[in-house]
Amino acid sequence: MRTSILLAVVAHAATVVAWSGPHALFATRGAAPSLRACPREVPASARGVHMSTQDRRSFLAAASSLALGLALPATAGAATVNGDFGTKVIGATLSVVNAVAGGSAKEFAAMQAAGELAPGAALAGFDLSLYEAVKYAAVKAPATKDPRAGLRLSIPSKVADNLYKVAVDSGINPKVYDARGDGLSNAGKGGVVKGMKGLLDGLAKKGLLDDATVDAAGYDEAKWQQANPATLKVSIKNPAGAAARTQLEADQVGLDCDVISSIIVGYLKACKVVAVPEKAVTAEGVTITLKVSWAGRSRQKATMERRANDKLNAARQFTKEDKE
Repeated sequence: MRTSILLAVVAHAATVVAWSGPHALFATRGAAPSLRACPREVPASARGVHMSTQDRRSFLAAASSLALGLALPATAGAATVNGDFGTKVIGATLSVVNAVAGGSAKEFAAMQAAGELAPGAALAGFDLSLYEAVKYAAVKAPATKDPRAGLRLSIPSKVADNLYKVAVDSGINPKVYDARGDGLSNAGKGGVVKGMKGLLDGLAKKGLLDDATVDAAGYDEAKWQQANPATLKVSIKNPAGAAARTQLEADQVGLDCDVISSIIVGYLKACKVVAVPEKAVTAEGVTITLKVSWAGRSRQKATMERRANDKLNAARQFTKEDKE
């Protein structure tokens, strides 16, 4: 009896995998799956196969694990992205690839249809679309021995700008400050920290996450006003796109796109803040540690050094001409 039940589970699992695999997902995206397209008849070559006791035990153990896997999918806790917003996010990401690396919608669609962007394991919905977009970016902007000689360094910043614009155009409008003068907390009134929380609440309504908290415990307003760097922490519960990011790493694509942290970086950039995110996976989602500093400070320093060098070179030239 137990064997027959597990056989039924495996047969059902085989059916699910058959129509949810990467190639079928390309063909049936947006359409209702048809189980009739998946033959469940046992092949003739498999009929009458004798199983030893050891084989039967191994089979039962594998089937039990499979049944548990079906009951508890790995992405069960992920947020569900609003369809229209998700489409805009993917479109904004691809537009950066097209502008920076010479991609095109036609080429992307052709590679997609040919299965060249398919993940190593089945993904669906927003995760699949995000995976394909990032893999396309990796193809168009391949890794180079010297990162400065490639195009990959140009992509993250432009993606952050585009995704933040998508959020604003979709009605998510956190107040923008000049954090260099107002500070990150605007003298305890909220400031950029409050704006980040409003931004994340708006993204939650669009389905990119379930909940988020912003921790500014390590921030010192007085030190920040003196242009010292600071650290902020953002805890995200059930972020969308987690399955895509996991699969990108498993497939060693070599490029990643965390939509939420990109939008946060885009907002901070609008507030004259340079942010470098570091992500750590937690039991409930992900924690993003943001190392933040004044925007323009390094550029201002470089400009001052360049002007000093120009004056020095001019003085040397004048001295040389005077001696002659």
